[in-house]
Amino acid sequence: MPDERDESRGFITATDAMRLPEPEPVLRQDLGGPDGAVVCSVGEPAILAGPGGTGKSWLTLMWACAGAEGAARADERIANAKAESEAAAEAAAEAEDTFQDEVNELAQIWRDEHAATTEAAVEAAEAEADVVSAAFSNNASETLEDTAAAEARAVVAAEVGAAVEYAVEAEAEAQTATSLRAPWQTSCGLAVRPGPVLLVSYEDRPARIAARLRAMEVTERALKRLHIAIDPEPLWKPADRSVGGACVTSAFRALSEQLGTLRPSLLVLDPISAAADSLNLNDGGAARYAVRSLAKLSADRGVGILVVAHDTKSARESARADSASPSRLPGAGAVAGSAQWFDATRGVLYLRLGPKKEAPNIDRELVALKVNNGVDGWDVPLARDDNDEGVFRGFRLTTDTRTAPPTTGESSQDAASLTEEDIPF
Repeated sequence: MPDERDESRGFITATDAMRLPEPEPVLRQDLGGPDGAVVCSVGEPAILAGPGGTGKSWLTLMWACAGAEGAARADERIANAKAESEAAAEAAAEAEDTFQDEVNELAQIWRDEHAATTEAAVEAAEAEADVVSAAFSNNASETLEDTAAAEARAVVAAEVGAAVEYAVEAEAEAQTATSLRAPWQTSCGLAVRPGPVLLVSYEDRPARIAARLRAMEVTERALKRLHIAIDPEPLWKPADRSVGGACVTSAFRALSEQLGTLRPSLLVLDPISAAADSLNLNDGGAARYAVRSLAKLSADRGVGILVVAHDTKSARESARADSASPSRLPGAGAVAGSAQWFDATRGVLYLRLGPKKEAPNIDRELVALKVNNGVDGWDVPLARDDNDEGVFRGFRLTTDTRTAPPTTGESSQDAASLTEEDIPF
């Protein structure tokens, strides 16, 4: 957990670096093909930026619910595996008891049937000499009993051996299954690592978030794994430039402790402007310090961190002007404040309004502006998702694509099918 002067300086050899584990992915592209570009990893925070009112909070909540649902399925699989393991262990113990009981019973029957032969052998041995007789008596009895046990085991193995073998195999499979995770859950073009999620929302109170969750019809088991911070405080405060222009607050330390207790796979901070309320967002040193402290927190607690940010006016105008030219994307200005917010993070996604003229059913476009761990520049077309009563409940991936751009000079953004006012907040 970083303090006011924590800079984490030092050096390691390339040999030591080769021994370090690769950062664990938390959010990655998933558009139906092989594992896609990693947007957010443990130790490498990412940003979702875009104009106000485009539904960024809805989108991050959908990803959070996907991770929580994955955690629920993983827990269910582990519980089932443990139950199967316990059942297999009981079956194995019962089969073993049955095996031994039947061995003992058949061995006794064999002894009874060959008692006369055993006694004759003993008497013959005793007639020769006391010492030899005793030794022969013991050896004869042990040999006959060993033969009885061997024959009995052969008989019983045919009856219960298969049951024992099945029980052992089932237990081994169950033990292996306990280490498996449920498949990653996909939402709006991104796959989310299964695990609990902590949502730190500075603009939406828990009651508002609960209303969205009801509209999304999130399962009860997922809700139990989705945690919401109540009245969060800013995470940073201004400091002397000698320590980076910023330092963490007691709220940052409290958040670190919460992460240690909850052990989530994903942390969502919405928005960064409120989390850094007293900082000058245009201060490059403060922005760089904030991102570095989040990266360290992420690595220390094993959690992926996704930050929601507003864009700049220039980026918003660029996005609108370029809606007919998807190859041109806003750059560092996609994130309001210093360029360090863009430069210091490993992944930056941008949510913009969809192009009505070229694709009437595309209400939003999620664009990968920056992906250090993969290919960027891809976009995810999203459509409005309503329930049977026509109530908005988020977005969904759509297969619609753009047609030829308009030639009238009219901005394709002007007639977007889903405007900022259409989204219930």
